[in-house]
Amino acid sequence: MQALKNGDQTLLRQPIQSVRMVLERPSAAHFDALDDWLKTALDIDPAPFVCYIPRTAMTQETFPVMETARRCLLAARALLQAAGVPCFDPCVVFGMIKDERRPFHWIVKAGLARIDGIPDVCYTLAVEAAIEIVRNSLTRAELLAHGESRWSEAEKALRQLKSMVISGKSTIPLLRCAHQLDIPFLHLGGGVYQLGWGAKSRRLDRSITEAESLLGAKLAQHKVWSAGLLRAAGLPAPEHGIVVSEREAVGMARRFGWPVIVKPVDLDRGEGVTVGVRDDTALLAAFTNALQSSKIKQVVIEREVPGICHRLLVANGRLLYAAKRLPKSVMGDGQRTVAELIESANQDRLKKAPWMRSEPFPDDDMAVRSMEVAGFNLSSIPSEGKTVPLRPFETTRWGGQDEDVTGSLHPDNRQLALRAAALFDLHVAGIDIMSADIAKPWHENGAIINEVNFSPTLGDGPVSAKYITSFMQEFIDGDGRIPIEVFVGAVSAMDGPIARKRELTNQGIRCFLAGYERTFDDSGAEILFTFRSLFQRCRALLMNPRMEALILVAENDEFLYTGLPVDCITRLILSEHPLTDWKNPKETISPDRFNRLKKLLENFVRLPKTAIVS
Repeated sequence: MQALKNGDQTLLRQPIQSVRMVLERPSAAHFDALDDWLKTALDIDPAPFVCYIPRTAMTQETFPVMETARRCLLAARALLQAAGVPCFDPCVVFGMIKDERRPFHWIVKAGLARIDGIPDVCYTLAVEAAIEIVRNSLTRAELLAHGESRWSEAEKALRQLKSMVISGKSTIPLLRCAHQLDIPFLHLGGGVYQLGWGAKSRRLDRSITEAESLLGAKLAQHKVWSAGLLRAAGLPAPEHGIVVSEREAVGMARRFGWPVIVKPVDLDRGEGVTVGVRDDTALLAAFTNALQSSKIKQVVIEREVPGICHRLLVANGRLLYAAKRLPKSVMGDGQRTVAELIESANQDRLKKAPWMRSEPFPDDDMAVRSMEVAGFNLSSIPSEGKTVPLRPFETTRWGGQDEDVTGSLHPDNRQLALRAAALFDLHVAGIDIMSADIAKPWHENGAIINEVNFSPTLGDGPVSAKYITSFMQEFIDGDGRIPIEVFVGAVSAMDGPIARKRELTNQGIRCFLAGYERTFDDSGAEILFTFRSLFQRCRALLMNPRMEALILVAENDEFLYTGLPVDCITRLILSEHPLTDWKNPKETISPDRFNRLKKLLENFVRLPKTAIVS
């Protein structure tokens, strides 16, 4: 347990949302077993935790309550992240008191990282569900007894949370990476986040950046349009056509020759797709499936190209990685049959929370056909390290596994992916190349660009996760922060801030200056706002892409009420000019209140502390 001094910003960089828990002191608890289970089921590390209650104040009665609260908060944070809420800071316990109305119960005042635009009820739902999870898992007997039933309330809460939070598969991995790299971020609404401040800021929605072309995205999301653009640019593209009836489907398939691929024109993730169609009977079944899946009731018949799909992820004009997309499979150990390997894989899968599980490992007819093509059946004993496919190809719906082939990628194939991303004017794009051997150039082995993916998933798999830090370091300049200096003094003490602004401007830095009532841009022109608040003015200016430095003039004690609008400041300059009370502007604050403000601001100054000037 890590103690935290009041106001210390070493561990906490996100604002805090206060939560309240009523917990019963457990009569018996095995916290080590609980931690092992939480690690397996929710991938929770119990270490990050901040407590304002010193160890010396803990008693035999309060310690079990504190340890229970700790696990409840960690589980609540995991639930919020599963819903797409990027709360990453350590959980906080401020204090606890006995519940006088109920014996053996304690009221715990705590906190979780707060994200702008996320309703307060989300935190309540997550905490209540987390308490239920931990309550049902405190002893070894309970861990074994509850089974799947322990997740019922959590799954219900998660459904409610997801209905209130806009997010995507890439949101949490990307923002977690930003947090680990000490890059500040701000939720602008609708799942769109700003990373960094002012001139160093960038915007992100899943893997979509502000640099993406709307027209390119429109073309990429329609299979026929995108293939047409690729062919017009002289790039290898699928041969296909759109059909709306069985008769048209049969005619198109015979024109191309068997085998063909049948898929909806307007869906991705492998939904409604059938590959390896080799006769009219299979074609009509595949057509019906695709037509029912399509929202606009149009189906693509496509000549099948031999090979495996490879995802080449392009970001900022360079190749980030290349991955060979293999179907859902099990790996042999030289001892167990395929059937036993499937059963074991599904048992391991069930040890995790329902929302963290991979797709099931199937043993249905399609799985049997897929493994037979590879020379296996359910009774086979594959040698150690040998993979047995359970599906004909990888899709988001069925799952699969990626193999990193970045090192073996042929330079011509790398250049092909870069040309395709540039053609669609996409900053981030997933270029899917169908190739029998990605180490061979596309123009020699008949490879094609199967799809150009707008908003490709980034960071959710082992291969992608390896490269996400590189993506973020290229996406953001440094830690994304610009210099922010705070002058503390009444409005009559503006000479210092104005002189400092002039000094930075003369250095070629676009410096802005903001006070409680007036704000000026780098040219000295006044910027008008609808609010009289230094906190709100600073937040507004952080979204200004022109601003390279900011000077804040604290003329009153507003920050004691609101907290700071940023997680750190570069320099603090204190003056002797008295400050006014934010809520009573005609009154001067007391020396004690001034010292409290001074202490608050000092804790936000990044080292060295010589940046504090009196």
